Amino acid sequence: MNSLAQQILGGLTTGLIYTLLALGFSAVYQSMRLVNFAQGDLFMAGSFIGYLLTSRLQLPFGLVLVLTVAICFVLGLVAERLALAPRSATASEVNLMIRTIGISVALQGTALLLFGTEEYHFPAPLSGASITIGGLVVPRSLEVVGMASLSLMAVLWAFLRNTRTGAAMRAASQDRAGARMIGVDVVRMRSLAFGISAALAGAAGVLIAPLFTTRWG
Repeated sequence: MNSLAQQILGGLTTGLIYTLLALGFSAVYQSMRLVNFAQGDLFMAGSFIGYLLTSRLQLPFGLVLVLTVAICFVLGLVAERLALAPRSATASEVNLMIRTIGISVALQGTALLLFGTEEYHFPAPLSGASITIGGLVVPRSLEVVGMASLSLMAVLWAFLRNTRTGAAMRAASQDRAGARMIGVDVVRMRSLAFGISAALAGAAGVLIAPLFTTRWG
């Protein structure tokens, strides 16, 4: 029974990470009505960025997570401005989706060029004593990853509900024309949504990396 509960716990933790990825995917679709085929590759990029920050700079995991989120946010903004923004007003949805495939190919090519096809084991920044709850052993890695995932979701919820920018993003996603009439910069909100989506994918990537191996593809 404990073995089954252990597996369920691990599945729930992994599910929280994939929820972050799905929230980012949803953010792009809600703001741009666009299926972002590059989301999985931004997830991969987050894992590799986290791996480099941890293995090369020996940074603590909390700082690695924050830096990865920031780097992926900027990466998302740059990708949106360079690949999606040009002539986006007249581009069809299919055209924009093809552009996200281009972003995906570029990220995959970069990862393959820099890291090859080898598997990389994320350094163990989450070492520490496990806690036991009713005979269920909760490893330190699952504890930290689960709490970090929930914290990021809470921060995103608070941002969207309690800030003017969050309200503007929600308005732009629900009614673009109406949002423009009340002075919302819809183009800026779209860029911000893509950046947040990339940041969430990067966070999911760096959170899942200690639990599995990191590799291209």
